[in-house]
Amino acid sequence: MSAPLILCRDARPADALFARQIHDAVLLRLGAAHAALFSLPQSDVSATGTEWMTTGTQAIAAEELPTTTREALYAHAGSILADLRRVAQSEPGILRTYADRLRSFPDHGSLFVVDGRPVLARWGQTPYTPTWVSRFDDFRPPQAARVLFPASPNLLITALVAILFGLIAAAILIWTLPQNGQCLLADNIARWKHHDPTVMAGCWERANNMSAASNDVLTPSDYKLWEVCMKPDGQNGSLRLELANQAPCTAKATSHFDGDKTVLETEACQLPSLIYLPRTLTCHQHDSGHIACIIHVDAPLSELPAGYHQAHEGLLERIKPE
Repeated sequence: MSAPLILCRDARPADALFARQIHDAVLLRLGAAHAALFSLPQSDVSATGTEWMTTGTQAIAAEELPTTTREALYAHAGSILADLRRVAQSEPGILRTYADRLRSFPDHGSLFVVDGRPVLARWGQTPYTPTWVSRFDDFRPPQAARVLFPASPNLLITALVAILFGLIAAAILIWTLPQNGQCLLADNIARWKHHDPTVMAGCWERANNMSAASNDVLTPSDYKLWEVCMKPDGQNGSLRLELANQAPCTAKATSHFDGDKTVLETEACQLPSLIYLPRTLTCHQHDSGHIACIIHVDAPLSELPAGYHQAHEGLLERIKPE
């Protein structure tokens, strides 16, 4: 059963009354199936910014979908936007006046699949139109001699696509993020792509290779806790470390991008009976909540145990956003 659903929260304010007027104009002229593409903004009463609302049970950001499925989602949304363009070009009115705003939204974190249909958030919030909008516009001209759509446009093809999305959405239910996390996820993907160090802000906990047999501790000890918390700049923070049968220690941590990977460096950490040597972790984005790292101990080979091999793997899980 459909219910109010928050797609994402955005720091920018939005004119909810104006958005409702535009949405209602699309509804009146093109019908409910087209109007459903556009979520509506409302003020976030718990913080500054805007909540983008629709109705449904499950939302998945386009960036989370496999490439072929994401392209099909673009095609579905693009066909609706093409219908809107033709109507806006064919007759005067509010849709012609503000048609460009309906096609303008951030490239990341704006398109979602909700129960098998595409839904846009943050529309009208930027002068930029993503390239996929043009890629999936057939550029057919409007028909000026008669009403372009005496009834709502035939959505048979897009309806079949929607059925496909519904099946996919059900199959990947376990991918669903906590409610309201979709914008943050998409922003993280965009920030990583643009090598923005703030993507590392927050706390990261090591999630695998914790036992002495597979870790990089250089002792028979297992990890009990390996956690790095970075400040909002994503470049400075601290390591908190606890080994089995040892009291915890803390040390400075820094992070920076090197190409498409982030390099996380931790300084030496003084444990009660040993010094945990400095580490360098070279990491890439693994999925929405993890980064996969190759870990090197920063010490000459002569100081490492005989037969020790560098380049241990460590999966870090984001446990606390910035």
